Order: sequence, then C-alpha cells, then structure tokens
Amino acid sequence: MNRSGWAVRVGSPERLEAYRKDTDALLAVTRPTPTVLPIGPPLLDPSAEAGRQSVAAILDDVASMHPHAVTSDKVTADLSLNGRHVERLPCLPSEVGRSDCVSGMIVVRTQAPAPDQGIHLCPSGLPAGSAAICPNYSAGEVRFSAALVAAIESASDTG
Repeated sequence: MNRSGWAVRVGSPERLEAYRKDTDALLAVTRPTPTVLPIGPPLLDPSAEAGRQSVAAILDDVASMHPHAVTSDKVTADLSLNGRHVERLPCLPSEVGRSDCVSGMIVVRTQAPAPDQGIHLCPSGLPAGSAAICPNYSAGEVRFSAALVAAIESASDTG
C-alpha cells in the first residue's frame, strides 16, 4: 500500500523499492544464520515476468550485501525449460502411474480457466478463501519444495 492506502502495482518502482527494503530488513534479522533467497519460476504474463526478473535482481543485489545470504535459481531451473515458463514437465519417477501423468508429462503450473493461470503451482488454481492450500496433487509444489531443500542443503555445504 502506498501512503494514500491504495495498493501499489506489482513491479512498480515504489513496490520494488519496498521489496528491497523489506528483504534487507529480513536479512538483518536472520544474521548470522545462513539464509537462502530463492528466485521464483518464470511467469506466463510478460509484464509479470518482467516484475519477477526485477525482484530476482533485487534479491541478488541485497544478498550481495549480507555475507550470510545467498540467492538460488534452483527453483527457476526445476520449474522451467531453459529459463522459460512451461505448464508441463516430465513426470518424476514417483509420478509415473498417476492419472495426471499423461504421456510422460505432468502439469506443474495453474491452468486456465483459473484466474491465477501461469502464476501459481496448483493445477486447478487456488480457490478464493482457500488460505493458499491446493485442493489436489501439485507436481509444481513438489518440485518447488525439492528445489528449495536442495538450495538450502547446497548453501549449508558451502557456508
């Protein structure tokens, strides 16, 4: 929110500066605990993707000022194809045999007609009032979680 109480558009200079300050404040609180800042997966909408890239640059910049912090693009790598947004990825061995693993591929991002298509990882979308709990199996959330754990383990091994 800006001073007048109106929501500030995601990706706006004002919102990005607030994000920078909030991230810096978070890292000040977590010092000296090793902290991983994950770079999120690519987004479908070009303007949202530009905002995601701006946030990634902020995370890299702020982390560079805190020796206990690192960024990780493991989430990006594991939920994209060459850094580009994808809706489906190859099924993991644990997903083969599931009814939603079709021809060796599984949905990893929210699908149309959900209003959050291409943003979230819940295939059916996040229902209003759901507290961000996906009502069905989410291959995207499985990959996101595994990538985040791998990023944390990698940071722990090097730090």
